[in-house]
Amino acid sequence: MAEFVSEKRVLLSNPGTKRNDVYYTQLNTTVEQAEVTYNVGRFSQALNSTNFGGQALVVIPNSSLLSDMYLHLELPPLLANQAICRGWGYGAIRSISYLMGSANVSQLQISGQSMLQTIMQQCENSEKRSEIFRLGGEVLLDKAENVGKIPKADIMIPLPWSTACSLMDKKPFDSNVLMNPITIQITFNDAASIYGGTGTRPNGFDRAECVFKQGNFSNKAMSMRNILMAKPDLMLAYPFIHHQSFSPANFTVVDPLNPTNAVLQSFINADLLAITLGIVETGSLRPALAADSPSPFNYVDLTDVELKFNGLVMNNTPGDLLKLVNLKGTPVGANYFHNDIISAGSTDSNPVDTYVYTFDFSRIRSLCFEGEYQNVRRIGNQVLELNFKVPAAGTYTIFATYHYNGVAELARGQTNIFFN
Repeated sequence: MAEFVSEKRVLLSNPGTKRNDVYYTQLNTTVEQAEVTYNVGRFSQALNSTNFGGQALVVIPNSSLLSDMYLHLELPPLLANQAICRGWGYGAIRSISYLMGSANVSQLQISGQSMLQTIMQQCENSEKRSEIFRLGGEVLLDKAENVGKIPKADIMIPLPWSTACSLMDKKPFDSNVLMNPITIQITFNDAASIYGGTGTRPNGFDRAECVFKQGNFSNKAMSMRNILMAKPDLMLAYPFIHHQSFSPANFTVVDPLNPTNAVLQSFINADLLAITLGIVETGSLRPALAADSPSPFNYVDLTDVELKFNGLVMNNTPGDLLKLVNLKGTPVGANYFHNDIISAGSTDSNPVDTYVYTFDFSRIRSLCFEGEYQNVRRIGNQVLELNFKVPAAGTYTIFATYHYNGVAELARGQTNIFFN
């Protein structure tokens, strides 16, 4: 503890080290040792399956510094009596799973709902959230002027090396050190998850293409591959945040004035950094009338939210206080994103501000790995009790995402993944 305490006050007239901050010197200037040039789209891959309800496989060669992953989607031209919701690109994804070469664990999976929650809470402000959501598919109503328009969506895929963070951008993953390529599986929802109206729905996408941001060494010898292959006892660590999807059974609210209780469970034995969640009325997911349109990310406002672990309060936020608390996790802006909810009949829509709620258990929100492991409690195989109020009576679905510390240890061309 000696580095934190002192028996004498600091004397400004006699500092330990004198420094001039007027000029650039070797003390305040750095340069990257390795020359790396990044590109977007040099490597892209059309999906081998574009059908709704189908599954596509993406194979990424182990030959570059792997960074962001994007998915471009195009649907057939809109027909009469058809509508499509905002953010439909994310709504069309049932799940994404990935395998980092040859690994000690099976494919790790994240749902489409968790994808959006993770990306929204990785963003630094509301403007960025809203633009990412809008680019994920603009709303098209059941109107004559929209007939013939081609719905397009561009979405981000959250993976250990692919995030929406900018202030603390995630370092790339050197796939050169792997013996096998990285494989990603994309599973799509059916057309009813994004389409409204009585018009005939298509069987799949007209175009579905993955686009990657990659870096390449000017001198391949700068990669750690040769060193790791020559010395099998050496290991390269790649920290990341693991996102786990969880959705309990639907629940029904009869009296919205009384708190609703839900149990969050299925936690793994790892440091639980945060929980993000959104609650959607089931009618927004699957409208009862064929003419109505789904709004899969129409997360309702929650009030009087309380979270307990073995009777110990982890979060107690009366009224709308949780929205204010969540502002601490956004460096430069508000915590909502602009949404557009299609009304009954699919011919009109209403703009709303939508919130993804976050329970942070670390001092600093860590959803990308910001350069330091946040050391928090593990609650593997235990449960959390969640209490809250929703605006109206009805049947609802909870979509929760658990975020943990993780690390990929790379040695001998293999990957060992651990959740810390």
